Amino acid sequence: MSNKKKSKSPPHNAHATEIVIIHKYPHFFEWLGTISVPISHNRYIKWFMLLLLLVLTLLQNPQSSGGDYDFFFHLKYGEIYFKNLTWKLDHSQFSWTPSIADWPYVTWIGDILIYLFYNIASGNGVLILQWLVFLGLFFIILKYIHITGDRLDVDYIVLALIAITAISIVDLFIKPDLLTTLFFGLTVFIYIYAKTTSRNLFYIYPLLFLVWVNIHGGFVNGLIFISLALFGELVNLILFKKAALNKRLLSSLLIAVLISYVVTLINPYGFKYHTYLYANLFSKEAYESLAKPLFAYRNLWNHVLSTQAFKFTNAAWSMLFMGCTLAALILYGLVKKKFLDCALLLTSSAFFYVGMDMARAVKFFPVLCLFMIIYLLKMVGLQEFRRKLSIFALILFLLLAGRITYQTFWYASELPNWNYSKVINETPQDVVKFVKDNKLPGSIFNDYLIGGYLLWSLYPDYKVFIDPRQGPYVNQVWPDFQMYANSVPFTVEKLREFTKKYPFKIAIVHYGYFGTIQWFLSSPDWKLLYFDRVAAVIIHKSVVPTLTKQALSTEAGTVRFLDLKQASILVNLFNFYVHIGPKYAQDIIEIYRRNVNDLYVNKQQTIQSMEQSLQQKLIELQQKQQQAAQNQQQAAQNQKKR
Repeated sequence: MSNKKKSKSPPHNAHATEIVIIHKYPHFFEWLGTISVPISHNRYIKWFMLLLLLVLTLLQNPQSSGGDYDFFFHLKYGEIYFKNLTWKLDHSQFSWTPSIADWPYVTWIGDILIYLFYNIASGNGVLILQWLVFLGLFFIILKYIHITGDRLDVDYIVLALIAITAISIVDLFIKPDLLTTLFFGLTVFIYIYAKTTSRNLFYIYPLLFLVWVNIHGGFVNGLIFISLALFGELVNLILFKKAALNKRLLSSLLIAVLISYVVTLINPYGFKYHTYLYANLFSKEAYESLAKPLFAYRNLWNHVLSTQAFKFTNAAWSMLFMGCTLAALILYGLVKKKFLDCALLLTSSAFFYVGMDMARAVKFFPVLCLFMIIYLLKMVGLQEFRRKLSIFALILFLLLAGRITYQTFWYASELPNWNYSKVINETPQDVVKFVKDNKLPGSIFNDYLIGGYLLWSLYPDYKVFIDPRQGPYVNQVWPDFQMYANSVPFTVEKLREFTKKYPFKIAIVHYGYFGTIQWFLSSPDWKLLYFDRVAAVIIHKSVVPTLTKQALSTEAGTVRFLDLKQASILVNLFNFYVHIGPKYAQDIIEIYRRNVNDLYVNKQQTIQSMEQSLQQKLIELQQKQQQAAQNQQQAAQNQKKR
């Protein structure tokens, strides 16, 4: 009873420890932190994700020509540069058609590197060069993370995967442009390092650009970046002092930028190279006629909601995700911290715009954005807070990993391959061997795509009509190729007009230009001589008497292709056979059915499409036969009446 009379308030005790309860339940982000922070700190999760990042990078960068034979002309260039100890060559020496000898194109350091890696370790040696670029970029980003006092964890690994997803649509192919990715990363690192530590590395820029200008024309993107950064820093100095470089660093940046512009004149063509690049970058006419028709210059906005070309869709969404993340950090810094960096805003906006507008330039923004996000997290004090969101980063990583894996094994028509032999299997190597073994006479016509491989494999025995360099042919051959051999309608009269202007007796045409093949075969003047899995050799009838019986005994059957697994090549072969020998087209359908990856989601649809095309072709042939019989019958009746 006495206990009930006790006061509800505890007696005052000066020596008692006072316990203050702030709130009964933890705040949402505190609760989220109890889950996310341990994930962020867990080294097993980090190493698992790094291993998965490596696998996913491999999945997104399989070895394939992918319809891009640029690698081979760079290989030939590298051989000539290296063996002749020169940095300049006659670009017209590879073609028998009118071309520009002094075409201002500078890739001599990049081409020599590709050639040396190829020579040291054969074809797979160039894969080492590709991965040196990827790893080099990863390590300079890792170095910057450590400079900011942070560490590599779940969040940054996710950002790395998103960045490589965007970059892979262009750095999949091995050519000097690949090295531009690494050099651009170094350019951004030097700038952001100075902003973070106030240490001056800006005088490295002139040396960097001296090498870069002789590797690839992508150095222009580096010059644009440091120029925009300099302008942005000047604005910062006036309006946003909190984000500005100190005057000593700003002066160094100004001097370094000016010297960098000057040293880029040290190239085989001097200032002529710059005027050429300027004309191609800012000329609408040049873009419409030269760049726009090419796959590499697609607009990524068109792929945001597209179900076609999934790598382009992935790249578009990667760009949008990174752009939105960066924009959110900029907005937070402005609203909460009254912090705005004009240089960051200007450079990131410019490269985001260009990257979305032109697939060829997609790789610059992800690299820039990685550094900028790391920098902003430090500047606005969100390095610890972001760890409370690591659970979402992990979920995003797993979702993206699942999407990439699904697309690789179910949406892509071919299983990934990381051996150089895959690239060779997608080239007309058998056609080249046939031409050499039989010493076919005269100049060769070839399509734009296949010219890159022919330049590497046939020169100097044969020269090309055109090739993917494009630049040497802009005055005449490229416009003529577009007008005649790459446009419809195809007519016999147009072919005779074309061969009168460009006298040749042999044509090597990739199946991707099947309309051009039909153009030749529709003419009574031309005959199919030989074909392999990639291309066909067509000759003028005047050449036939000069050929051996062996050369004329073309194997038309499908036995050679029984082990072929590449879906795209089989489809091209089917399209070829259905017109030149429909009885063999069914064999190709069966090879496709047997050899192509069963996980490919469009496999059955493709088979049905081929079967429909074959049936349609057979009906057309039957109708022609019936029409021919009717014509003969009518002619006989007319003869009797006479």
